[in-house]
Amino acid sequence: MNRPYRGQLPGLFSLVAMALLMAALLTACVAKAPTSQTNHSLPSPTATSSRPTNTPGDNGGAGTTSAHHVGDTITVQGVSCTLVSATTIQGDANASPDAGNIFVLVHVNIVNGSSAQFTAAYLDFSTSSNGDSHSPEVLPPASYTANDMLAFTNLNPGASVEGDILFQVAQGDHNAMLVWEPSAFGNGTYTWNLGL
Repeated sequence: MNRPYRGQLPGLFSLVAMALLMAALLTACVAKAPTSQTNHSLPSPTATSSRPTNTPGDNGGAGTTSAHHVGDTITVQGVSCTLVSATTIQGDANASPDAGNIFVLVHVNIVNGSSAQFTAAYLDFSTSSNGDSHSPEVLPPASYTANDMLAFTNLNPGASVEGDILFQVAQGDHNAMLVWEPSAFGNGTYTWNLGL
């Protein structure tokens, strides 16, 4: 009697066992994964600042606010962002700014004081310099050795993250701004003067 599947059953059995094991692992991972909370149900943006509330030109954060300064904290719906520092760094063969621009490395600290999860993202930041907007640089110069670039981070209530973001601004622009537009809160724009 000739068996057409002879020798193939152990291989087939192994394949089925592997598929079941992977399904079980995937189910366990999904069951332990934190549940994602969306911020779509949050109320409209409001902001506070570590600066006095009667700062001329500050409209309290609805829409666009006047510029804050290095060291100031802006709080929007319980999420606080502090511009800790802003320093220029030299470009090199690894990465160099466009002609007429310089690199500025900012360090920010974000604290989720709200009751919902918040995603901190370096792409929520840009610079405004001489009328131009600059997105974050992806590749820092080799001279940057801190290895502390801000990444996408889901912050549960009470959690915080800090890190660096690299930008270009026009050389000699003493009014260059760091712009924060937290996408979770809609259209609000919050700024710091980089103090260059």
